[in-house]
Amino acid sequence: MAVVAWGAAAACVAPAPVPDDAVSLEAIVTGQQLAGVWEWIHYEVDDGALRREREQWRFVTTDDPRRLVGRYRRDVVVRALDGVPFECNQDTRYHQRADLTVRADVVAAGVAITELGYQAEPGPCDPGLRQLGAYVATVRRDRLLLSWPGGTATLVRAIDAPPAPSPPVATSPAGRWTWHAASWTRSGLVRHEHEDWELAVGADGAIGGSYVREVTVRSPDGADLPCAGAPSYGFVDRYLVRGDRADDRWRIEERAALPGQHPCLADTPARTLDGATLVADGEHVVLAWRGKRRQVLLRPAAE
Repeated sequence: MAVVAWGAAAACVAPAPVPDDAVSLEAIVTGQQLAGVWEWIHYEVDDGALRREREQWRFVTTDDPRRLVGRYRRDVVVRALDGVPFECNQDTRYHQRADLTVRADVVAAGVAITELGYQAEPGPCDPGLRQLGAYVATVRRDRLLLSWPGGTATLVRAIDAPPAPSPPVATSPAGRWTWHAASWTRSGLVRHEHEDWELAVGADGAIGGSYVREVTVRSPDGADLPCAGAPSYGFVDRYLVRGDRADDRWRIEERAALPGQHPCLADTPARTLDGATLVADGEHVVLAWRGKRRQVLLRPAAE
């Protein structure tokens, strides 16, 4: 009887086939490295404006070690360096925020990240439209390298803080709002205007409130104005508004006005009442008055 050594027999046995759904150790490690929070920040100056972009990405693992799901918040602040207000919100700065959901798949080239959807915070400087993109990511310790056609970005690992809240949706215009503007009069004087609004909305969509407009007019060279006997003068107007809801906006009418009095207003003692459509747009209220005048009210800073 022939005797066969066990080691020799074992060497002749073919290895078991690898299942199609097997997960490589490299894929498992890559998925674990990607999980967590990553941050990116970028500054640039373009056309007289400073733009700050910040993103926070968060990935969590799933039952499939080769797939992760996540989301990231994109926060952009643009500030006018020359002090000239932007036309979109009539202020020297504006904010854009959006949340995007993503999926990450571990592939041979690294990690394929696909944007699945988004929710943009409403605002007068943001049309709310986004084009979904895709990225290839490479994890290198505490760095996450993203690349896409035409660009790259390097994210750094961050502390696992609670997820950022979802951006708010457009709400009722009820509450307090402010507006200010500076302009030149036809006679070459400097005019400053400030308005304080108080609005309330009923369950039936009826809207009502009032606003106070404070106006200061001054000579740019400090010379006395003949009608005022001083380099400047001011007055205060008060308005009562009423209206109702129409689909996604409101229509308001100025129902009454209490004009301010001053000798410099002798030629214009009365006020012409106007009407507007009103849209609540995040932290703004956008008014489109008859005659194509556009006004953007802002929520006042917390006192």
